[in-house]
Amino acid sequence: MNEQEFNQILKKDKEQFFIFTVKLPIPFFLVKHSYIITNQKGKINRIEIWHFKNKKHPEYGHIHINLFKPTKEIKKTFHKYRKTKFEPELIGTETGQLAKKMNKFTNENFQNYKHKNDYKYLSTNCNSFVKWILKQFPETKIKLPKTALGKNHK
Repeated sequence: MNEQEFNQILKKDKEQFFIFTVKLPIPFFLVKHSYIITNQKGKINRIEIWHFKNKKHPEYGHIHINLFKPTKEIKKTFHKYRKTKFEPELIGTETGQLAKKMNKFTNENFQNYKHKNDYKYLSTNCNSFVKWILKQFPETKIKLPKTALGKNHK
């Protein structure tokens, strides 16, 4: 989903909770990186975990807030001259009261994620973080894809 498409579904007078995934660069392109976008009536936050620690807020560990725009693509290769990119894919949305609860929990409790200082490619990573948020809301129908490695970490 590109920025223009995202802006078409974004309702700045509503509560919305989004989960996006994006493929990682080749040779890891079969794996998905998941992240959360919260929209609290126009206050947009992109919340995610990366393999590097947050230098601006060391207390967040590997969690980053608004490191990138909501629909930032990922280069298909690590080669600096390649310009082709993978676009993020919207895999789930919640609205209304459930979105309001999910947004509030995510924005107020992301620092309570017990693995925020422990990043591992196959276990405690972006996908286990997103899954932790989703587990707090069993009523949501949002599911991470099979290629979201780490989502099943306990």
